[in-house]
Amino acid sequence: MCVMTESRKTKRRVSKKIPKYLEPIIFHLKEVRLKKNIRQADLEHQIGLGEGYLSKWETGSRIPNIFNLVCWASALELQIDVVPKTLIGVANDNGELIANDNLNGDNPIT
Repeated sequence: MCVMTESRKTKRRVSKKIPKYLEPIIFHLKEVRLKKNIRQADLEHQIGLGEGYLSKWETGSRIPNIFNLVCWASALELQIDVVPKTLIGVANDNGELIANDNLNGDNPIT
């Protein structure tokens, strides 16, 4: 069970851009929430978040960390898996795939 606690509130309001590699994950989590007709407030309560966190994550004004993503997915009965780069390739800073030919492991991508 994932339960998050807020150690202290900050008044910092910095607009952040969601990294390209997170965009499809966040989009999918939001879509699943909507398809299941779960309100943001209900999901926030289930995860143990403060009011407004999901809205900020879904709109990109805040970026969830990996723990937040795992808890969010778990609350929606989903799972986030980690796959080695050597199996799927490497993405550059723009999220573009730059290598994916190392499926046999002979030439590790570094």
